[in-house]
Amino acid sequence: MDKNTIVVFDHYSPRILTLDPWPQLIFIGATGQKTIWEYVFFMAGEYESNIPDSLDDTIINENRTLLDYGIIELCISKKRPKPEYELPKCERNSNR
Repeated sequence: MDKNTIVVFDHYSPRILTLDPWPQLIFIGATGQKTIWEYVFFMAGEYESNIPDSLDDTIINENRTLLDYGIIELCISKKRPKPEYELPKCERNSNR
């Protein structure tokens, strides 16, 4: 839609999902290189000393929602996303 909004095309039904700010941060952070635990600590570090009390719950709940929609997946070991998901769709099409 624009530079600040992630749009996800659902491959299983005819719909488009737009992500709110928290799910967007988690989606962008889903590089396959951090565990959820590591991501919670990374985000806590972004707040310095004013860490919200429910930060971990928020991140876990948003991860669960993204998992339920099939937007992200959990893996046993660290691995990169499939190459077709490394770049936004608009950038993949312009590289052809």
